[in-house]
Amino acid sequence: MRSPLAGALSFLLPDPAEAALLAVCLRPDRARAAWDEWLRQGGDLDRYRSLLPLVDAGVRAAGLELEAALAARLAGARLHESIRWGAIRQVTVDALDRLARAGLDPVVVQDVALAATAYRDPTLRHCHALEVLLPPGEMGDAAGLLAAAGFRPGRASGTGADFVHPDGLPVRLSDEPFARIATGADAGRIRARAVPAPIVGLARVPAPEDALALLVARAAVGADRRSLLWVCDASRVIASATELDWDRVVDSARLWGLALPIATMVGWLSSELGLAVPSEAPARMAERVGRGREMRRTTEAALACARADGRAGLVTLLARARGWRERATVVRWTALPTPRALHRAYPGTPTVALPLLYLARPLLATVRSVARRLRPPEPAPGFPGRGAGTAGARSGAPGAREEDRPSASPRSSG
Repeated sequence: MRSPLAGALSFLLPDPAEAALLAVCLRPDRARAAWDEWLRQGGDLDRYRSLLPLVDAGVRAAGLELEAALAARLAGARLHESIRWGAIRQVTVDALDRLARAGLDPVVVQDVALAATAYRDPTLRHCHALEVLLPPGEMGDAAGLLAAAGFRPGRASGTGADFVHPDGLPVRLSDEPFARIATGADAGRIRARAVPAPIVGLARVPAPEDALALLVARAAVGADRRSLLWVCDASRVIASATELDWDRVVDSARLWGLALPIATMVGWLSSELGLAVPSEAPARMAERVGRGREMRRTTEAALACARADGRAGLVTLLARARGWRERATVVRWTALPTPRALHRAYPGTPTVALPLLYLARPLLATVRSVARRLRPPEPAPGFPGRGAGTAGARSGAPGAREEDRPSASPRSSG
């Protein structure tokens, strides 16, 4: 069953060059042809820094011969992550031990949880931060414990509390696992089904089904999509789980109001990378969207996901749309969103002011579009200029930033 927003939701998926790079990481049997395709597409590794250890592992598994400079760069990236993982694990031990000794119930999610459980070698998974899911009533106590232990308060966001360990690793406390584009995740259910993990002591992580649904949902809402790590994470979770209960994944996609984007992304994992996804799972997600109010919320959430990374405005979505029905759907829910969607897009706006927002939105959209066009492109973080990702790459070359070189500090580098 094709998604009613197949064109718009194509923004959630890797492009052909990215698909080739992911095949190098995940499919040794296709790695040689995929690497040639990546180069033919003008692939630039500078944009995918967090994937370099996985590229190195894929190249080695396939026995590909690379230029010495590029091979050294990939090996250096893997060494860098290996050193960082030792420091990250120590920070994790420190933080979780303090929370557990205080009688709190932390569940580790995303980066560190996936590295420790889904990957045979955790050093292959770049970890940007330690994220801990807590019951709402424990958030204040947890924040106080970390502050007393010398963790520096970070930038406040959403309902969570951000800290930075003295060694530089961001630590995030939250009672919600991702931003509410739709109905929001049932964090209580994720915590209730969490399982023990080989991280430290009594630490727990989401069950494999919840971990898979969560990482795809976060990529859908835009938090983790552009790095492509969500694809590698999903591959590892599916491969490492003895038997996944896909009914749980389908139920979570519907419960969170993200059935259409999750169905699109999970379907791509099967069709493009050959991952072991039951053929009926994406169709069941889309079929269970329903009608009426549920359909409206799901459609609006899907369009919000498509626009989340800032690349897809109305004109672009219409150009991607497949057929007049999809174009009509895009125009309807973009031009005349429900009050619920406006409240979500403009939090804190009084209900009485919503009619003004309907009138002002075209002007605001025009201003944002012009601002994006005038903004100079941001350089790729942490590496020399464009082209360094292919034959010209030199690990540790003159001009490289200090943060590019291996270091024991777990400070984020991606």
